[in-house]
Amino acid sequence: EQENTELFQAVPMSYGTLGFLTATKLKIVKYKPFIKLDYWPTYSLDETTARLERETKKTQGNDSVEGIAYSRDKAVIMTGTFVEADEIESEKVNNMGLWYKPWFYHYVEHFLIKGPSTEYVPTLAFHQRHNKPTFWLSHVWLPWASHPVARLLTGWILPMNQQLLQLVKETFLGGDFEDNFVLQDFILPLRHIK
Repeated sequence: EQENTELFQAVPMSYGTLGFLTATKLKIVKYKPFIKLDYWPTYSLDETTARLERETKKTQGNDSVEGIAYSRDKAVIMTGTFVEADEIESEKVNNMGLWYKPWFYHYVEHFLIKGPSTEYVPTLAFHQRHNKPTFWLSHVWLPWASHPVARLLTGWILPMNQQLLQLVKETFLGGDFEDNFVLQDFILPLRHIK
């Protein structure tokens, strides 16, 4: 981290292209059953980057910082702190991992209308919050799958295993899908967003 800062920061998203980690030291943190999740809607790129910068630079109080951008000027920034069961407000618990619940990125979008809010999410549900819609891709393969009726009838099947996903892609999208689809994760420093 100190000797090769750029390499240290690049490794997590390199997917093995820079090499493989053969040894690492991890700081173990005591498990807590819930995360207190605060949702902060933003309505301009300046507001989004300011909120992200402020929250990511905090030395205490945030165990998680995440943002989902819905357009250039609309995003929701989420900050989370892991808490014990006796610290929660039970009326604000959202077990978002249940099969009939809306997909996380659809659910978060409603905070653009609702405004800032706080809820408590079971840690396992939080950890797997993007799994159900296969990280925003299920709507490409199954455009009907986020509808409440579809979640009621087929929500238990998501996330799909790889073999079932391949069958769905071939059945609904035909053979051209593989040649016309690019998916790429990347990290962009905040100073380069504007």
